This record gives sequence, C-alpha cells and structure tokens, in this order.
Amino acid sequence: MSVLKASYAQKKPIADRFFVPLILSLLAGFACQAVAINETATGVTLAEAIEKSLSKHPQLQVQAARYQASLAAIDRAAVAQGREISLELENMLGSGPYRDVDSAEATLSISWVMDGRYRSKRVDVATARQSLTMVQADIMRFDIAADTAQAFLSALAFQARYTLAMQARDNAAAALSDMRRRAGAGSASQIDLLRAEVELERRKLDVEDLSHELDVAYQRLTAQWGGSHSGDVIVRGNLALMPALVAFEQLRSGLEQSPSVRYFLTMARIKAAEIAMTKTQARSAWRFSAGLRRYQETDDYGAVAGITVPLGGRSRSNVIASEIAAGQALDQALAVSEKNQLEVRLFALYQALLHSRHQADALANAIVPRLQQAATAADEAYAMGRFSYSEWLYVRQEWLDAQLALIDARHTAQANLIEIERLTGQSLFVHMEHTQ
Repeated sequence: MSVLKASYAQKKPIADRFFVPLILSLLAGFACQAVAINETATGVTLAEAIEKSLSKHPQLQVQAARYQASLAAIDRAAVAQGREISLELENMLGSGPYRDVDSAEATLSISWVMDGRYRSKRVDVATARQSLTMVQADIMRFDIAADTAQAFLSALAFQARYTLAMQARDNAAAALSDMRRRAGAGSASQIDLLRAEVELERRKLDVEDLSHELDVAYQRLTAQWGGSHSGDVIVRGNLALMPALVAFEQLRSGLEQSPSVRYFLTMARIKAAEIAMTKTQARSAWRFSAGLRRYQETDDYGAVAGITVPLGGRSRSNVIASEIAAGQALDQALAVSEKNQLEVRLFALYQALLHSRHQADALANAIVPRLQQAATAADEAYAMGRFSYSEWLYVRQEWLDAQLALIDARHTAQANLIEIERLTGQSLFVHMEHTQ
C-alpha cells in the first residue's frame, strides 16, 4: 500500500508523524482552568482536534479523488495500443469489367503497433505525476494539521486569559466588599470606594470581552472539521510544557525534504520522464499488418503483409524535448530558490522562537514568582492598613500583567514551533522538558 493510500485509510499520519511532540506537551495540565470555563463541556486534545480535521476536511476528499484518478492514469498508460482489423474491397462498381462485384478483390488484414518501449515510458510519466499528487496531498495535510494546531493553541491561550480574567474579577469583587465594609466603618474614603467599584466593572468587561473572543476561537477550531461551536467543547492542554529544540543547522540541512521544495523537485522529475518518453517517440513506432486476399476472378487466395514507418519524428521530438528540458531547468531553479527563501524564513522563525522561549522562561522563573510574592505581601500590608488602595491595586495589576505576558510568550513560542514544522516537515524535538 502506498503512503498516500495508507494515509487516507488511517486519517491521521500527519498528527502522528509531525505533531506528536507538541501534542504530548499540550495533553497534560490546564484541566483546572478548563473546568472553570465549562464543567459540562467535553475536553478536546490537540491530537483529537487534528485527527478530526484530517478525517473530515472536505479538501482531503478532493485530494483523495485526485489520487484515485492518478492510479487510473497509470493503468491507462500501461494499456497497449489496440490491434485493428480491416476489410478492403477493390476492382468493383466501376466501368467495363469492373462495373459490378464479380471481379472484386477482397483483402482481410490485421495491423498492430510495436509500442512496448513507448508504453513503458508512458507509465513512467504517469507514475511521476502520481508522486506529485502525493506531495500535494502531504502539503495539504500539513497545512490542515498546522492550521488546526494554531487554532487549538489560540483557543487554549484564550482559555487561560479568560480564567485569569475571572480570577481578577473575583478579586475585585472581594476588594469592593472589603472597601464597603471599611467605608461603613469610616476607615476608607469615598474616592477609594468609587475606584473599587470602577475596578470591578472593568474586570467584568474584561471577562465579557474574553468570553466573546473565546467563542470565536472555539468556532475557528471546530470549523477545521466542519463543525460549529455550541458551547459543548473546550480544549485541554498545557502551554507551559516546552520541548527542547534540535540545533538550527540540523533544521537547515533538512530543508531539501520540506514539502514545498519536494514539490518543485517532483515537477523536475516529471519533466525528466516526459523527456525520456519524447525521445522514445522519436524512434517512431512501426506499424505492421498481415492478412489474406481473395481474387474473385480466379477464386484464388494470397497472403499480404505491410509495414509503415513514420518519417520526420526525430526532429519534431527534439523540439518538444528541448521545450520540456527548459521547463525542467526552471523547476530545478525554483527548487533552489524555494530552499533559499525557506532558509531565510526558517532563521527568522527560529530566532523568534528563541526570543519567545527566553521571555517565557524569564517571566515564569524570575518575574511572575517575585510579583506573586509582592502581591501576597501587598495583601497583608493592605489588610493591616500599611498600604493604600492605590498601592495595593498597582501591585495586583503588575502581577496580572505579568501572567498575561507569560501566556502570550508561551503561546507565541508554541505557535512558532508549529510554523517551523510546517516549513521544514521535520520533528523538532529530542525530549520533553517541563517549565513551571
């Protein structure tokens, strides 16, 4: 069974082959945040989302039909040119002794073309074109899997932001309740009370905004497999799990196997097969015939045989071969150009990935923990009256902003990983490392 046929049967080779490490990094964790969003919704992992997309995306059905058509083209190319049977009548319906059919001569013959070598080249061309169909299918499946993964990550990041927004709203509500108690006791100003009320309204607006954004993110994800979000689906994963990368040089050295470069190289191979077929055509296929002739006047029979050799085929085929060779040179040049462009894009993505990972590490290990300690200390100081409401609110806002920045940095890092995999067709990971 061919790779493509197997992929259509299994419906998930791209998820297994290229996105497994990222899938593993997103399967665990984040469940507590998801439950806070919808306790009755069904959790969807990245592996399940990609599998659904690869099994239900309508474009893949079109590609499957194209693949079947390419198989039929190979079978058609292997069919030999059919034999021909002909009946020829001569010396009849004329004048004089040939005015009727009494003197007619009948010849029954069979003819065939010696096209075995040419047929083999036709099969080579059809097979090369089938390989192009398989490359196109790989590119399509890569794009669908990568688009699904990006939509999944976006939903996952919005879930984290939404959960954080609800926590901030609850904290603001608790702070307002405390402020009202203080204001009633005369230990808080009316100004601080009004500011606490405004802060709660702002946090409510944040929750509402993110709720809409989250619904849109869910809709974009479910649309990948032709579904529509009705509030019964959430995503489950962990943005905090960061895989260790392979070296940039290893990625760059494998760019020739990237889907887009393989496309142009396959086109060049098709041209090579077409040139070989054209050169075979230059040795024009000879047509042979053999049969039996009956002479009406003498009631005798005789064997007939013939051979037809087309002329001028070599010069015509040389012109066609030259045109195809020019196209082959173009495809090879495009493959080189595509690889060079991919190197530039890969370098930019790799640097962006390193930067986002560095940001995430700094936020997770140095900034957020310190701000968490500062927020805890600010809560204690505010409760004891040593901190004003403005000072307490400023520290809490810093802590909130740092957590949002951490979510963004992790989301960006994971998104860059997916784009590098889409670009190179390579798995980037040698092991999984957990980042707190």
